[in-house]
Amino acid sequence: MGFAGTYRFLGETAKLLATTSRSGMARCLAALSEESVLHQVRVQKLLAAPTEANAANPSYAEEVAALQELGVAVERGALGFDYFVAAGRVAHGTTTDLAHKAAARLKVEVMLTRILADHYRQQNLVAWNRVEVAPADRGFVPFNGQIFSAVGFSSLDPVIRWAGKKQIHCPVVFDVPSGRCEPADVRSFHQRIERATHRGESTIPCLGVIAARDFAPEAWKLARTYRLVTVNFRQLFGDAALTALQEAEMLLADSDPVHADPGHLAALLDDLKGNPVVVHIRSIAFEVLAALALRADGWEQVGLGIDVPFVLPDAGETTRDVDVHGVRGDEARLIECKAVHAEKEVTAEEVRKFFTETVPAYMKWHRKRGDGLTKCHAELWTTGRFSDDAVKAFAALKHGKHVSPALCTAADIRQALPQRLCSRCGDLLAEIARHHDGKAAGGTRQVSQA
Repeated sequence: MGFAGTYRFLGETAKLLATTSRSGMARCLAALSEESVLHQVRVQKLLAAPTEANAANPSYAEEVAALQELGVAVERGALGFDYFVAAGRVAHGTTTDLAHKAAARLKVEVMLTRILADHYRQQNLVAWNRVEVAPADRGFVPFNGQIFSAVGFSSLDPVIRWAGKKQIHCPVVFDVPSGRCEPADVRSFHQRIERATHRGESTIPCLGVIAARDFAPEAWKLARTYRLVTVNFRQLFGDAALTALQEAEMLLADSDPVHADPGHLAALLDDLKGNPVVVHIRSIAFEVLAALALRADGWEQVGLGIDVPFVLPDAGETTRDVDVHGVRGDEARLIECKAVHAEKEVTAEEVRKFFTETVPAYMKWHRKRGDGLTKCHAELWTTGRFSDDAVKAFAALKHGKHVSPALCTAADIRQALPQRLCSRCGDLLAEIARHHDGKAAGGTRQVSQA
């Protein structure tokens, strides 16, 4: 009895299942025997189970039930994600810490996927308006019953197909495992592609892109065998950029944000002056700082990047992105982050879009969920300045009684930060607002509206 549920039991069971039709369970058990706690999204990917009931393969719910029979416990986290733990083998406090780290790794995966998707769009490898990146609150994008880090379409001549005179663009699916890419990551990705593209007796052509900080030699060989595109972030962006993202991950994983120290991240940004992804990383750093501020101020369920539905009169249904969000009781707090040089101005259109589109879309989305939110603190943060037109546009806006709006510059942000956190955030705010050549940030304009 003492053997069941132990890490050794999970590892031995994984070996027995590896050559059966339940290879996804084998991958999960093997990972759990090594990592102790697995995030729900990682489990979904390793299982490669369809998101809904499917006659051909066991569904995600059926696979989870089977894992529980083998002694794997499922715990619900504060943000609504499940965490998979070897039952009774990890102390609760340790489980909580590991769950925080697993959630932070997922957020960094989303950040890296965003950067990679933009990189591919700029190279025209995927169509600009036809790529969807996993939002941080969900961690994946569904495609034909399987989940991926991002899904797009390519219109390059060698990969498009023709149906008469109609072009059929080639789907492009991305997977970005945290840390080093292992053989299990490649196998699960390949299996998800197979299951998502198999339609009866035919298969839809699909381009798979797997990207990681580094690849285990066997994982790289497998990816080549499966004819996948491999992206090594260490080679593409350099060690300095990856170290900065790793520092962001550590800040997000810190269970006590008041004692977090963003000063090291500021120094890393200074080293990235000429790096092609420095703009992305500065934006991420600003969002991380805002998230730390919310958590230190007592806000809960703090998250980065969430897409909420929004309907444009002429374009139909689309989405609006909320950079940082949190809740406390019946109140929500939204922060739009503009990480720019100190002399760059936020425009009137950017102000109007956030307060008249993003904020109402978020509150409407919550009302449909029945979350009971009645108040909203909506803030637009910038390391730059607000143009005169932006200030006038802000003053002219009509807000509902439930919305408390504000425009915040670096000076306002410093005043709003908890004192113990503020003393360590000044360098990071200043670094985000610098030129790439290191020129010091200029002055800021303080604007607010009661």
